[in-house]
Amino acid sequence: MVAGALIALGSVVTFPVTYASAATSPSPFSVPGRGATVPFTEIEAEDAVTNGELIGPDRVYTHLPSEASGRRAVRLDAPGEYVEFTLPKPANAMTVRYSVPDNAAGTGITAPVELRVNGTKLKDVQFTSRYGWFYGGYPFGNTPGDKPHHFYDETRTMFGSTLAAGTKVRIQVASTSIAPWFVVDLADFELVPDPIPQPPGSLSVDDFGADRNGTSDSTAAFQAAVDAGKAQGKEGWTARWTTSPSKTAGSSTRRPTA
Repeated sequence: MVAGALIALGSVVTFPVTYASAATSPSPFSVPGRGATVPFTEIEAEDAVTNGELIGPDRVYTHLPSEASGRRAVRLDAPGEYVEFTLPKPANAMTVRYSVPDNAAGTGITAPVELRVNGTKLKDVQFTSRYGWFYGGYPFGNTPGDKPHHFYDETRTMFGSTLAAGTKVRIQVASTSIAPWFVVDLADFELVPDPIPQPPGSLSVDDFGADRNGTSDSTAAFQAAVDAGKAQGKEGWTARWTTSPSKTAGSSTRRPTA
């Protein structure tokens, strides 16, 4: 309670006033049913175990943390530095959102990091900047200059087996000879089902010349398969693929049109 006052006819009369507490708004993350139901579990790098440098929070345009989830990430810039995630549930696959620097020509670099499971190296995972780092104002360009942005990309990999809950999965720098630094934003862990076999009577993009390894442009093959499926009233199918989109400033990889 606080005292209020009323001035009338040259006198002051005080009286008690009670103010209700301000209503608090619930967190958008605490509302039941809000958001999509997804098959993966996401862990922010800054919430994992690391001996790297936490960057952010920072909302300044052209700064790396400004494009990171939660405006924070972890920078690794020396051999032996790592981010280690603990699986909250079984998983056989991982997606990592990351950034590495561009090169002087604006064509990007590709550098390996180690994927370690419970301290033992499983394999190398490639981080690349070939498809990121745009510059200037719209419609943007690939020539390094002012206003760099579009820093982050994602890479996906399978573990080769299902890892149990509690497993330690580590992204670790082995060398900075190719990339002087690596920034890890987050990782998604998922139990990916087996590939779906080709349905009877469907059209495979392989039959139209598509390249499963992603070494050549398969846009025309995918479009031909879509066109044929539309004309014949059949569904299209593709096997497990390695994709390799081109780096085109201001646009996404071309997709077939129905």
